[in-house]
Amino acid sequence: MDLTDVEILNGAFSIIIIGIFTIIGILIISRYFKNKRGIFILVGCFWIGLAEPWYGSALSFLYALITQKTLPLEIYILAANIGVPISLFIWIVAVTYFLGIYLTKRRVILIIFLVYGIIIESLLIYSVIFIPNSLGKLNGLVDIEYSGWLRFYLLSVLVVLLITAILIAKNSFKSEDRDARVKGILILFGFILFVIGSILDTAISLTPFTLPITRIIVIVGAIIFYLGFMSPIEEAQEKSIQETYDASEFLRMVAKRKKNPLTEKEIIFYKERKICLVCKTKPLRFTYICPDCDAIYCMTCVNALSDLENACWVCKSPFDPTKPVRSIEFEGEDLIVETEEPAKNR
Repeated sequence: MDLTDVEILNGAFSIIIIGIFTIIGILIISRYFKNKRGIFILVGCFWIGLAEPWYGSALSFLYALITQKTLPLEIYILAANIGVPISLFIWIVAVTYFLGIYLTKRRVILIIFLVYGIIIESLLIYSVIFIPNSLGKLNGLVDIEYSGWLRFYLLSVLVVLLITAILIAKNSFKSEDRDARVKGILILFGFILFVIGSILDTAISLTPFTLPITRIIVIVGAIIFYLGFMSPIEEAQEKSIQETYDASEFLRMVAKRKKNPLTEKEIIFYKERKICLVCKTKPLRFTYICPDCDAIYCMTCVNALSDLENACWVCKSPFDPTKPVRSIEFEGEDLIVETEEPAKNR
């Protein structure tokens, strides 16, 4: 059986999407090695996994080129969907971090999505083994038309992605920093294009004219998200702030806190207002929430503190488990640092 022009375009664009999403994910992950922020690993892995719905058509296309046969329905469905719940859960972990959600609420949200993901995975495996035809049917050699609960689930994933993008953008709009607001807009616009392209990809008849349009919309959405998430302006701002923190100003701020420890009332106030305990400002974009006590820090202060004492000011939990926890004291203008045992052994 020969491939039609639409099927060739379908397979080729699927491979292109997978390649572009993988490159974007790797670029995002690579930022971890510079900034040591786990959020980059989470978002990078999520973005790589976001291309999985096109793995089925890409694999089917390559299989048809080699064998001139149709890929078995069961393999197609598994290739395109088995990792979707995992990717969604990774994204929810990242979003709760983005939004600075308190530990208790974050755990509830993550448990809900974890259970939901386990149920979907179990149902998917059962359906593929026993009733694969209830999940969809192949249209030719490359395309598929989903049906039943799987179609509803994939639509719900798009809805969740759109809602989370709106929440992230809404959070960025509260910032007084113009660049942070622009990044929020780009992230939201990128997800909107991705969702529109994904829906059109399944809702309309794919022709040599409509197929490239729907896939290009998806690709453009991914690129816009990347530009919003990895803006070079942010690097310049982080470098500028970090240089300020490396100077004596940050040490004076820490010394003041050491001489006048935070009261329980102040800690509660800062948590409720989502204010950084160190610099007393609302984080412009990224927020670090201590996993043990829900204390709020901006990421700039956390990065500086992790190189100084590496311990939460409320519960003493380490910011970076790979670094040692240090006890710091001030004698006049002199800083005294005593290294304790490595955090990872605590």
